[in-house]
Amino acid sequence: SINESETRVVDLNISDAENDTLTYSISGSDADFFEITNNQLCFKQAPDFEEANDTNHDNIYEINITASDESLSATKELNIFVIDENETIDSDNDGVEDDLDAF
Repeated sequence: SINESETRVVDLNISDAENDTLTYSISGSDADFFEITNNQLCFKQAPDFEEANDTNHDNIYEINITASDESLSATKELNIFVIDENETIDSDNDGVEDDLDAF
């Protein structure tokens, strides 16, 4: 699970028995939302719970990560759940949330 507005999902701690260089790929219905940088799986853009962009709009991003050393590969299926955050706005900085200012 990941809070909305965060981008880093997980560190990829994958090793090869022969210490071969590994390459990673992302596939699956929601693969376009992700990238791998410095062995970290990240959203390209932070998700917004209220505007679910995953394929079936349920805030569960479904992907597969494949690690390959050019002769062998392994794939792991991941379901990444986006969690709603309590978003408070106090645009006039009076210490009271804007939606409560009228009370």
